Amino acid sequence: MATKECVKLFISLVEGNINHFWPEHKIDEDFVNLFIKAGFDTLENPNTIKNQELKNQLFDMMQKCMTKFGSQMKYMLGQNTSKIIHLLYTQDNLAKPLSEFVGLVAERQDNQLANEIIRDLTKEIFHNDSQHETVGIKNVAKFLSKLSKFAPKAVYLNIGNLLGFFDCEAYLLRQSLIKILSNII
Repeated sequence: MATKECVKLFISLVEGNINHFWPEHKIDEDFVNLFIKAGFDTLENPNTIKNQELKNQLFDMMQKCMTKFGSQMKYMLGQNTSKIIHLLYTQDNLAKPLSEFVGLVAERQDNQLANEIIRDLTKEIFHNDSQHETVGIKNVAKFLSKLSKFAPKAVYLNIGNLLGFFDCEAYLLRQSLIKILSNII
């Protein structure tokens, strides 16, 4: 219960006009990263994912931070992309929730986050020989399949990057590409 109240307070702070706290009305990057980091850290708790209301509030808070302050912060997109990819490779239970979040960002903002994630994932899979990390590959395959349901346009725009999965040794990636294509069609 306390977590929900905390997230509501964070959302109200993000929605408010807090730029006046800093000189030249330029918000501090570390301050905004606090909200994003708290959101991702809270998502790592499996109980958070089970609570739909809390999960939606976290997604809302993080998405509003990205919308409101993303243009002012030059590293926000890269940091969020790296964090999501890291979570996909380390947290077995976050593939679906992270695809929901990226789909929400694509719906409310633009496809830039989804584009960056897909590009970085394919680059990592093909260039770093991470095809053999079964847990990570399983999560990546699930993430991309679910993302194609939540944000089909974003995945469609990156289909050229994903078609290389047909040449991968990992069966899960080939299978997910077939699911992605069926979801887009």
